[in-house]
Amino acid sequence: LEQSERVNKTQVGLAKTIEAQLQKVEAQESMDSRRKLAELYVEGREWDKALENYQRVIELSGVKDPVVERAMVEIELARYKERIAEWETYLATEGLDDAAKAEGTSNVAALKAERRVYLLQSLRDRVKNMPTAYDDRLELGLMLFEDGAVDEALNHFQFMQRSPRFVNEGALYSGK
Repeated sequence: LEQSERVNKTQVGLAKTIEAQLQKVEAQESMDSRRKLAELYVEGREWDKALENYQRVIELSGVKDPVVERAMVEIELARYKERIAEWETYLATEGLDDAAKAEGTSNVAALKAERRVYLLQSLRDRVKNMPTAYDDRLELGLMLFEDGAVDEALNHFQFMQRSPRFVNEGALYSGK
Protein backbone atom coordinates (compact mmCIF):
# COMPACT_ATOMS: atom_id res chain seq x y z
CA LEU A 1 0.00 0.00 0.00
CA GLU A 2 2.81 2.44 0.83
CA GLN A 3 4.43 1.85 -2.54
CA SER A 4 1.11 2.29 -4.32
CA GLU A 5 0.56 5.57 -2.47
CA ARG A 6 3.85 6.88 -3.89
CA VAL A 7 3.27 5.61 -7.41
CA ASN A 8 -0.45 6.31 -7.94
CA LYS A 9 -1.02 9.30 -10.13
CA THR A 10 -4.13 8.21 -11.98
CA GLN A 11 -7.65 8.82 -10.76
CA VAL A 12 -8.35 5.10 -10.63
CA GLY A 13 -5.26 4.47 -8.57
CA LEU A 14 -6.06 7.40 -6.34
CA ALA A 15 -9.62 6.15 -5.83
CA LYS A 16 -8.26 2.74 -4.76
CA THR A 17 -5.80 4.38 -2.38
CA ILE A 18 -8.59 6.51 -0.90
CA GLU A 19 -10.75 3.41 -0.46
CA ALA A 20 -7.90 1.59 1.31
CA GLN A 21 -7.31 4.58 3.56
CA LEU A 22 -11.04 4.79 4.33
CA GLN A 23 -10.91 1.17 5.46
CA LYS A 24 -7.98 2.00 7.73
CA VAL A 25 -9.94 4.89 9.21
CA GLU A 26 -12.99 2.69 9.76
CA ALA A 27 -10.86 -0.03 11.36
CA GLN A 28 -9.06 2.36 13.69
CA GLU A 29 -9.61 6.08 13.52
CA SER A 30 -6.62 8.19 14.40
CA MET A 31 -5.38 11.69 13.68
CA ASP A 32 -2.71 10.32 11.37
CA SER A 33 -5.10 8.15 9.35
CA ARG A 34 -7.55 11.05 9.00
CA ARG A 35 -4.76 13.41 7.96
CA LYS A 36 -3.59 10.96 5.29
CA LEU A 37 -7.15 10.60 4.04
CA ALA A 38 -7.53 14.37 3.87
CA GLU A 39 -4.27 14.64 1.90
CA LEU A 40 -5.55 12.03 -0.55
CA TYR A 41 -8.77 13.96 -1.00
CA VAL A 42 -6.73 17.10 -1.67
CA GLU A 43 -4.76 15.22 -4.29
CA GLY A 44 -8.06 14.18 -5.87
CA ARG A 45 -9.35 17.74 -5.62
CA GLU A 46 -12.27 16.68 -3.43
CA TRP A 47 -12.15 19.81 -1.33
CA ASP A 48 -15.22 19.25 0.87
CA LYS A 49 -14.16 15.75 1.89
CA ALA A 50 -10.63 16.97 2.58
CA LEU A 51 -11.94 19.77 4.80
CA GLU A 52 -14.22 17.31 6.64
CA ASN A 53 -11.27 15.07 7.42
CA TYR A 54 -9.02 17.91 8.49
CA GLN A 55 -11.82 19.14 10.75
CA ARG A 56 -12.03 15.64 12.22
CA VAL A 57 -8.26 15.72 12.86
CA ILE A 58 -8.76 18.90 14.90
CA GLU A 59 -11.65 17.27 16.81
CA LEU A 60 -9.58 14.16 17.56
CA SER A 61 -6.57 16.15 18.76
CA GLY A 62 -8.60 18.57 20.83
CA VAL A 63 -6.29 21.44 19.89
CA LYS A 64 -5.76 23.60 16.86
CA ASP A 65 -2.90 22.24 14.81
CA PRO A 66 -1.21 25.01 12.80
CA VAL A 67 -0.22 22.56 10.06
CA VAL A 68 -3.82 21.40 9.68
CA GLU A 69 -5.13 24.95 9.76
CA ARG A 70 -2.64 25.93 7.07
CA ALA A 71 -3.73 22.95 4.95
CA MET A 72 -7.36 24.02 5.30
CA VAL A 73 -6.48 27.54 4.17
CA GLU A 74 -4.59 26.10 1.20
CA ILE A 75 -7.72 24.15 0.25
CA GLU A 76 -9.82 27.32 0.27
CA LEU A 77 -7.18 29.11 -1.81
CA ALA A 78 -7.18 26.20 -4.27
CA ARG A 79 -10.96 26.53 -4.56
CA TYR A 80 -10.58 30.20 -5.40
CA LYS A 81 -7.87 29.37 -7.92
CA GLU A 82 -10.14 26.81 -9.62
CA ARG A 83 -13.06 29.21 -9.81
CA ILE A 84 -10.86 31.97 -11.22
CA ALA A 85 -9.41 29.58 -13.79
CA GLU A 86 -12.91 28.51 -14.83
CA TRP A 87 -13.91 32.11 -15.47
CA GLU A 88 -10.67 32.83 -17.30
CA THR A 89 -11.25 29.78 -19.51
CA TYR A 90 -14.76 31.02 -20.18
CA LEU A 91 -13.39 34.44 -21.11
CA ALA A 92 -10.96 32.81 -23.55
CA THR A 93 -13.77 31.22 -25.56
CA GLU A 94 -14.46 32.85 -28.86
CA GLY A 95 -17.73 34.47 -29.76
CA LEU A 96 -18.55 36.02 -26.40
CA ASP A 97 -20.52 39.22 -26.58
CA ASP A 98 -19.42 42.33 -24.71
CA ALA A 99 -21.88 41.77 -21.85
CA ALA A 100 -20.59 38.24 -21.24
CA LYS A 101 -16.98 39.45 -21.34
CA ALA A 102 -17.78 42.24 -18.89
CA GLU A 103 -19.54 39.81 -16.55
CA GLY A 104 -16.65 37.34 -16.73
CA THR A 105 -14.05 40.03 -16.15
CA SER A 106 -16.06 41.36 -13.22
CA ASN A 107 -16.36 37.88 -11.71
CA VAL A 108 -12.62 37.23 -12.05
CA ALA A 109 -11.82 40.55 -10.35
CA ALA A 110 -14.34 39.86 -7.56
CA LEU A 111 -12.96 36.37 -6.94
CA LYS A 112 -9.39 37.64 -6.83
CA ALA A 113 -10.41 40.33 -4.35
CA GLU A 114 -12.31 37.77 -2.23
CA ARG A 115 -9.30 35.47 -2.28
CA ARG A 116 -7.01 38.27 -1.13
CA VAL A 117 -9.36 39.26 1.70
CA TYR A 118 -9.65 35.62 2.78
CA LEU A 119 -5.87 35.12 2.75
CA LEU A 120 -5.28 38.37 4.63
CA GLN A 121 -7.80 37.42 7.32
CA SER A 122 -6.42 33.89 7.69
CA LEU A 123 -2.89 35.26 8.05
CA ARG A 124 -4.07 37.73 10.68
CA ASP A 125 -5.78 34.92 12.58
CA ARG A 126 -2.72 32.67 12.45
CA VAL A 127 -0.36 35.44 13.53
CA LYS A 128 -2.73 36.30 16.39
CA ASN A 129 -2.91 32.66 17.52
CA MET A 130 0.79 31.96 16.94
CA PRO A 131 2.83 35.14 17.24
CA THR A 132 6.06 33.31 16.41
CA ALA A 133 4.77 32.04 13.04
CA TYR A 134 7.35 34.17 11.26
CA ASP A 135 6.61 32.80 7.77
CA ASP A 136 2.99 33.88 8.14
CA ARG A 137 4.05 37.18 9.69
CA LEU A 138 6.31 37.89 6.71
CA GLU A 139 3.55 37.09 4.22
CA LEU A 140 1.08 39.22 6.19
CA GLY A 141 3.53 42.13 6.38
CA LEU A 142 4.15 42.01 2.65
CA MET A 143 0.42 41.95 1.88
CA LEU A 144 -0.22 44.85 4.22
CA PHE A 145 2.65 46.79 2.66
CA GLU A 146 1.18 46.19 -0.81
CA ASP A 147 -2.19 47.42 0.45
CA GLY A 148 -0.62 50.62 1.78
CA ALA A 149 -0.91 49.72 5.48
CA VAL A 150 2.75 50.56 6.00
CA ASP A 151 2.63 51.14 9.77
CA GLU A 152 0.96 47.81 10.44
CA ALA A 153 3.35 46.05 8.06
CA LEU A 154 6.30 47.70 9.79
CA ASN A 155 5.16 46.30 13.14
CA HIS A 156 5.26 42.78 11.70
CA PHE A 157 8.65 43.30 10.07
CA GLN A 158 10.11 44.63 13.32
CA PHE A 159 8.65 41.71 15.27
CA MET A 160 10.35 39.33 12.84
CA GLN A 161 13.73 40.70 13.83
CA ARG A 162 13.39 38.82 17.13
CA SER A 163 13.99 35.58 15.27
CA PRO A 164 17.57 34.75 14.25
CA ARG A 165 16.24 33.10 11.11
CA PHE A 166 14.19 36.13 10.04
CA VAL A 167 16.30 38.98 11.39
CA ASN A 168 17.62 39.88 7.94
CA GLU A 169 14.23 39.81 6.23
CA GLY A 170 12.71 41.82 9.05
CA ALA A 171 15.43 44.44 8.82
CA LEU A 172 15.28 44.52 5.03
CA TYR A 173 11.54 45.07 4.87
CA SER A 174 11.60 47.50 7.81
CA GLY A 175 13.86 49.70 5.71
CA LYS A 176 11.44 49.81 2.77
